Amino acid sequence: MEDRLSASRTDVGGNFPRYSAAVQGFRNYWYPVMLGRNLRKRPRAVTLCGERMVLVRDQGRVYALHNRCPRCGVPLSAGRREAQGTLTCPHHGGAFDVQTGWLDGRLTGGPDSPSDGQARVATYPVEERAGLIWAYVGDEPRPPVERDMPRELLRPHTVVEGVISRKRGNWRYAAENGIDEGHVRYLHRRGFYTFFREIPAWTTLRMGPSADGDWLTRIVENVVWSDEYPELGRWPRSVPFWESRARGALEIGIRLPGWLRIQQHGWTSFEMYVPSDANHYLSGLLLCGQAQGLAAARFHAKYFLWYRWAYHGLFHNTDQWIIEQMEIPPERLFRPDASITAWRKLCDDEGRGEPIPAAPPAGGRTHEPVGVGGK
Repeated sequence: MEDRLSASRTDVGGNFPRYSAAVQGFRNYWYPVMLGRNLRKRPRAVTLCGERMVLVRDQGRVYALHNRCPRCGVPLSAGRREAQGTLTCPHHGGAFDVQTGWLDGRLTGGPDSPSDGQARVATYPVEERAGLIWAYVGDEPRPPVERDMPRELLRPHTVVEGVISRKRGNWRYAAENGIDEGHVRYLHRRGFYTFFREIPAWTTLRMGPSADGDWLTRIVENVVWSDEYPELGRWPRSVPFWESRARGALEIGIRLPGWLRIQQHGWTSFEMYVPSDANHYLSGLLLCGQAQGLAAARFHAKYFLWYRWAYHGLFHNTDQWIIEQMEIPPERLFRPDASITAWRKLCDDEGRGEPIPAAPPAGGRTHEPVGVGGK
C-alpha cells in the first residue's frame, strides 16, 4: 500500500519545464479574446496572459490599451467616450488617444493643462477576423494574425457561432481536459448531449499529425465497448436498448497556443483555451461550417435551438466543473494520458516566446505592457 501511495505522488511536471512554467500562457501569439459583435460603444475589460487590457471600438475599428490610468490606477474600462478617438478616465477626466495611448487632455486640469502629452498607456496590436477580436501580447515582431488561426475560419462562406467567456481555472488544465482521451469514457457517459451515443469503456491510442499538418491528433488504434475488470467485474454492465450507437467525432486535434479542433459530420467544433491569469482563462466555444443563404440561416437556427444550450451549455459545464477542481502537480498519469504528454511536449518544443509564470518577481511586473509596434 505504501508503494502505491508513493507512486500516486509522482510529479511528472518537471519533464516539461516550459509548459509547467507557462501558468499565464506563452507570449508572441495572437489570441482570440472576444466575439466582435459583443464590442459596441461601451469599452470592455479583458485580461490576456496576465496583461490587463481595455478594448474600444472607434469608427468601426477595434483598439486595445493597457487598462490602467497612469495617474490614479483606475481601470480605463470604467471610463467614458467623451470625444471621438479617445477614452476618458472616470476619476480625473484624462482623455487617452485610443490609437497611440497618449494623454490628449485632462478635462479637470483645463484646456492648457501642462500634463497633456506627457503621459501614455501602452497599446496592444488587435485585429478582427472571422467575427472574432484577436489581441497580440509579445516582444517579437508579430506575425500575420492568419498564422495563428485555424484555416477553417478563413475559408469562403464560413459560418461561425459560439461564445467566449471568462472561467475559473488555469488554461493548461482546460487544454488537457480537452485533448484527454479517458474522461469522455466516464464523465460524459450519461450526459444529456451524449444520451443517444454509445461510449467505449476504454481505448488505446497514439498521437500524430493531422492530414493538413496543423494539428496534433488522437489516433485511436483499439476500441473496447465493454470489458471484465479483475476487481470490479464487467463495465459497462449493459448497453441500454435505446442507444443508437451514433458515431462520434471524426478527428480530435490540438495546436498551439491553445486550440482544440473536433471534426464532426458536416461541421467543426473549436474550443479555445486562452490564458487570462493564473486562476482564470477565456473559454471560447465555436461551431463552424460552410454555408450560404438558407443553409446558413438553418445553421444559425440549429445552433441557438440545440447546440448553444445542450453542447456549449450542459455538456461543457460538466467539463468546467472538473477544470475548477484540478490541481497539478503532483500527479500520476496512466495509459490514455499519452495525449496529454504529447501536448505538453509540443508546448515545450515548439511554443513561441517565453512562458509566463504565475506571479511577477518581487518588486515589479513579469513583463511591461507592450507598446505600439512592440515598443
